[in-house]
This record gives sequence, structure tokens and C-alpha cells, in this order.
Amino acid sequence: MANPNFPTLTKAPVSIIPIPEDAGLSTEMSDGYVVSRARFTRSRLTFSVNYTALSYADLEKIQDFYRDTIYGSAVVFDWICNDPNSKYYNQTFQARMTELGEPSFTQPYWWSVSFKVVQV
Repeated sequence: MANPNFPTLTKAPVSIIPIPEDAGLSTEMSDGYVVSRARFTRSRLTFSVNYTALSYADLEKIQDFYRDTIYGSAVVFDWICNDPNSKYYNQTFQARMTELGEPSFTQPYWWSVSFKVVQV
């Protein structure tokens, strides 16, 4: 069965910030030296996604997707990075959504919300 896709919204996010995971492991020895090695064979990315001028319909799409389709962070979905300034532009990632923030009413008829997308 294929992964669900993140819903298509009418506006692009204001910012998508990729944050690499620390793939290293280090231990401090009793004589002051630090021994380190790679813990993982790859460093996953976490994308901090921020929308500001969302219509209520788009906000509901995100919330319904989070609640009814992926059940919070339980189900993996396909997400496309649509930030044209990012080197990951148009790349599809299998991910989980975490930290869905509380939406805020920014101006009449517009909402803002942020969340994190963690690569699996």
C-alpha cells in the first residue's frame, strides 16, 4: 500500500528550514580525551515548516490530514519540499509529522501554523 501524500494547499509555506540530525556519538574519557564515532550510517533531516497566510480551508486540510490520515506521528507519508531556495526543492521524502503547533489568527481570514516533518 502506498504512503498517503501531504495535501495540496493554495499557498506555499513561508519557510522550510532543514535541520540535520547529529549522527555522531561521543564519550568523554577519564583522562580528558573524547572518543567519537558515527552512530548512524546517515543523518536524517527534520524540516521546520511555517505557514502564515493560510485560509481556514487549508488549515483544516492540515489538521484533518494530521488527525484522520496519519494519526499524529503514527503513519509515514510522502512530503515534497517546495521551497525553491532549498537544495532539496522538489525532492520527495518519506516522513512523519511532529509538533503540530497551535494555529494562530494573524489577520482577518488568515491563519498561521507551524510543524516539523521528520525524515524516516
